[in-house]
Amino acid sequence: MTITEIEPVDDVGPSSGATSERMAPEVYERLPKNILTDGISSGDHKVIGRMWILGAMLFGLFTLVADILVRIERIDTDSVALFSNSFAYEQWFTLQRVSVVFLFVVPLLIGLATTIVPLQIGAPSVAFPRAAAAALWSWAVSGIIMIVSWAIDGGLIDRNVDVINEPTQLSMVSMAGVVLSLILAATVLITTIFTERSEGMSLYNVPLFTWSMLCAAGIWLLAWPVLVANLVIMWVDARGDSFHSFGGENLYEQISWSVDQPQVFAYAIPVLGLLGEVVPVALRRRLKMYDVAMVAIGAFAAFTFGAYAQTFFNASASTTWLYVIGSITLVAPVLAMLGAVGATGAAAGRPPTFSAQLGLAIMALVALLTGGLVAAVRVADSLLSPVLRAINWVIDLIGDAFGDEFLRDRDGQLIPGADGSPVGRDHGAEWLSDFDGWVLDTFDEVAGTSLSGAMVTLATMAGLLAALAGLWYWAPKIFGRQLPSGLGMLAGLSILGGAILSAIPDAASGFMDQPDFVASGAQRDGVEVLNLISMIGSIGVFAGFGLVFVALVAGFVLPADDDEDIDANDPWGGHTLEWLTASPPVPGNFPGTYVVTSEAPLLDDDFVNPYAEANA
Repeated sequence: MTITEIEPVDDVGPSSGATSERMAPEVYERLPKNILTDGISSGDHKVIGRMWILGAMLFGLFTLVADILVRIERIDTDSVALFSNSFAYEQWFTLQRVSVVFLFVVPLLIGLATTIVPLQIGAPSVAFPRAAAAALWSWAVSGIIMIVSWAIDGGLIDRNVDVINEPTQLSMVSMAGVVLSLILAATVLITTIFTERSEGMSLYNVPLFTWSMLCAAGIWLLAWPVLVANLVIMWVDARGDSFHSFGGENLYEQISWSVDQPQVFAYAIPVLGLLGEVVPVALRRRLKMYDVAMVAIGAFAAFTFGAYAQTFFNASASTTWLYVIGSITLVAPVLAMLGAVGATGAAAGRPPTFSAQLGLAIMALVALLTGGLVAAVRVADSLLSPVLRAINWVIDLIGDAFGDEFLRDRDGQLIPGADGSPVGRDHGAEWLSDFDGWVLDTFDEVAGTSLSGAMVTLATMAGLLAALAGLWYWAPKIFGRQLPSGLGMLAGLSILGGAILSAIPDAASGFMDQPDFVASGAQRDGVEVLNLISMIGSIGVFAGFGLVFVALVAGFVLPADDDEDIDANDPWGGHTLEWLTASPPVPGNFPGTYVVTSEAPLLDDDFVNPYAEANA
């Protein structure tokens, strides 16, 4: 039996007259009336989830402002204009890059999952409510300390000194605290999914959002301890009078793998889960090829594991077959998921019912696919060069077999024809070699350029758009009110358009030798114009996220829709258990346990709600 705050019930079912009081102890008897007092001490997963969402959104505002400042500085590549020096620029750059993942996108997804996952699987709470609360508050405190440590001349940057100052050491410790808090939150989610499911709900028929969060949390739980180990090693290395034998003063480079390819895509895994949730509901149809969708999400998650790709300690890590093939095939599970969605649409035989969450989920998919394309471009040299060399080798074998007037010998030398002229050039081997050289010259050095930043922007914004899709979809369960659909679409379009407008110029600048990390370098002419466009895009992202706050306020200020034809508890016609609860759910979530036989029990002919008034 798992250790939870839910008291065991010997006889739970419709015949026993079970009530929410029997399922939930006194800690759930009252809902918080004040978010600062009751919210801090609450063990209700819905309150904890809302606090995660609020904290992540506040940190998100700071992160997006930092992104704008970094891009403004890049407009002038000849000097450091906005910040006091290049060290200050690198402080803001590294803080933004770390914060967008660990203080913004991932916590927003965790808050959404902490609220919704127990509802989807028919549980009265998460498995460890006090651990969930501890994860939230330790993350919030560690996040504030991390930002303060950067502000007082800390941060994970190279200052060309032999001694690491105390604020930088505090940055290492506080970031480790942030990551450990997220590890604890991920552990709570995984445990909840494994132990708190309704009767009949196996891992083969959990809702796709829950499945995607299980896969995402599993990858996070595998990768993040390695990141904590990196930070511990850095901290140990920084103690004393000088650096020792580990990584030296190159601090950010030692942890950059956690926000780089392929690991950065691990923060967008729920994109596929949200797509699998909202599209079937919009089509009023059960998802076709559900097994394919589950495998696709699991495969995508497996490809995103990136703790092995630490190029700081292993320069060839980004050229290994696992890295290259994983980066190229990353899009294959996404296409498989699209196949399942397409089959569902074909079976429905009608267009989907439009909603903000559907639009936001599609936008998240567009951002994810674009980011995957950039990831494939980054490994083009490692993929194409061996292929071109293999083709040349095959041509050489053919030349050996069919005569001395064909192409090259085994040493790579052109074999002369009868008149003494080199015929290899005429048969094409030379242009293959030239093309191979062009590929190496063009793509070999882009890994450390702003092309990397373009990929990070697209992957993280995909995760953000997925979280917003979930926020609009489950707003009745999270806030008890629907959010304005028009504002949701406008916010999503601004974020997606801004992300693409930021990323595409960054990708082009990468081929013009603009570095990703430092303020200035040997960039070519035209980079500053591209950086200006990129900065405008980042303002678009910030504006779109500002509209999310406006939508949240409007959702509570504007009068609720009193259409009698719309079920306030299930306004979308959902297929999973959370739509059986009140909006917002009562303490304990459900009046009793349910028996389910599929991933969409509300569509099953044999599913009976034993607690419905008609069956009371």
